[in-house]
Amino acid sequence: MPWRKILVASDLTAASQPALRAAFDLARSMGGGLLVLHVTEPADAHRASWSRMLGHERAILESIAAREREGAARVLEGQIAELGADLHDGSAAEVQILVGRAADVILDTARAWQAELIVMGTHGRQGVRRALVGSVAESVVREAPCPVLTVRA
Repeated sequence: MPWRKILVASDLTAASQPALRAAFDLARSMGGGLLVLHVTEPADAHRASWSRMLGHERAILESIAAREREGAARVLEGQIAELGADLHDGSAAEVQILVGRAADVILDTARAWQAELIVMGTHGRQGVRRALVGSVAESVVREAPCPVLTVRA
């Protein structure tokens, strides 16, 4: 089955590098498009008192979050350049940096973009670490609208 629309999720860690490589190789060999997605948490994710913050405090957090998104885009664009930058027909991969809960954003983006395959890395955590941290890959595999290829680092 040729996958023409491949979404690869990257958390910018070493675990996502092999997944990015695999997604590029698949997109090139199948003549498909590639969407590289990174999800950041909302600026207020760790602030219980967000509603009580002063305007300038919120502005500072939002500025930091914007810089984080810009930095993530630069990192992904650099990783893409290292992989050869272009796909089968000379087109470039699309990069999106979105905000929210990672699994939800990946699934929503896959549905909206009508992805035919999702590729993502997995850290391979087990036991208590997995129970405490959770698994984005597991959530995506369970609820994805299309096949999911997980690539273990």
